[in-house]
Parts: sequence; C-alpha cells; structure tokens
Amino acid sequence: MFIARPHMKRVLLVGADIMPLESERLMQTEGILGDGAFAAFIERGAAVNRLIAIATYANGQGWRGVLTNEEPRLAAQHFFTTRSLIRQTVQQAHFALDDIQRILPHHLDLPAWHRLLDALQIPQDRLFAENFARIGHVTVSDAFINLAQCHGLVPGRPFLLFARGVGGFSAVAVLLR
Repeated sequence: MFIARPHMKRVLLVGADIMPLESERLMQTEGILGDGAFAAFIERGAAVNRLIAIATYANGQGWRGVLTNEEPRLAAQHFFTTRSLIRQTVQQAHFALDDIQRILPHHLDLPAWHRLLDALQIPQDRLFAENFARIGHVTVSDAFINLAQCHGLVPGRPFLLFARGVGGFSAVAVLLR
C-alpha cells in the first residue's frame, strides 16, 4: 500500500490464517502450516521500526498453493527470486547486505534459508530462526510474529522482514530499528 500510495502516512496491517484441511498442514519439504494472526500499525517515518524500503514480486505460478505437487519445481525459482529481491531492497534502502543486523523470515524451508544466507554472504546467526519449529508457518504473519519476539534489535541499525505467500508472491521490507 505504501508503494502504490506514497501520500499515505499510516496503515493497519491485519493477517490471519487457518488451515482447514488437517491433512495439508505438512507442506511437503517446506514445513508445517500453523494457525495464527497478527495486527501491526505501520507508520511512514516512525521513530522505531521505520520503513526504509519495500519491494514485492508476484508471478502466479504457485496459484494452487499447498494443494499442488509442483512445489519442488518452483523451489529453485523461489530461491533466485528471494536472493534478487533481498539484494534489490537492501540496495534501494542504501545499505549493504553486511549492514543488516537480523533477517526476520517466513517459516518455510529452513535449509533453504541457510543456503540463501550463504549465497548472500550473510552470517547465519543473523537469521531469526527460533520460530520455525515452535510455531510453523503462519501465512502473512511470520515476519511480524518474529518482530514481536526478536529481542536485541539495535536501535539505528537496519533489519529485514521477508514474507512469501501463495501464488508466487514475495515481499521484502528493510526497516530501521
């Protein structure tokens, strides 16, 4: 919304998801789909957690979501798209990848996150990974759940939120603590 409407100063983000099919909670090799919700008040130019840059990507190839067998075919595409989107957003924010103090990810495919950080040459300890096993993936909510639970973010330093959704959608935001 901030991208499409640069005049907007504040937005309330609300997300909630529940998996109605118990048999589909296990998302093949990526993780477990949990139920959950979040609400976040985002203000342009805020003193804390200030949005510096945001970028999105959508291609529609994963439109069947967890009910498809095409996920392995799309895994490589997700990897390259994520790597490119992170680089682009950090550059747009006028930071270097090494400046990013923490990455607050979606809770899908932890091994892929480790490979991605290696490819980006970002130390593994910058990934906030505590909620992968504890919560599982909660569609549209993971990054904000992580933000609420990631203690020790240093004021004045950037961090990154990442979200991925059904249909090949991804979003990266760089915020300044």
